[in-house]
Amino acid sequence: MTERYCLYAANQFGPVFLGEINHPPWPLQLVEADSELNTMASLHGISLVGQPLCHFARQLNVVAWPLERIA
Repeated sequence: MTERYCLYAANQFGPVFLGEINHPPWPLQLVEADSELNTMASLHGISLVGQPLCHFARQLNVVAWPLERIA
């Protein structure tokens, strides 16, 4: 779930934009996090159980192309 080779951007006032990106695989490292409240999943009817699995990457160089408007 960490690989992404394009991104989408939009807001409530305008069109959707697509941006192509290219990068090597993320150099993921385990990390611990404390979370007291997470309501993002429950808003969509998803129940989260157990401890979260967390990763981070210190740095990753990315090549990005200009955003393009899509329908």
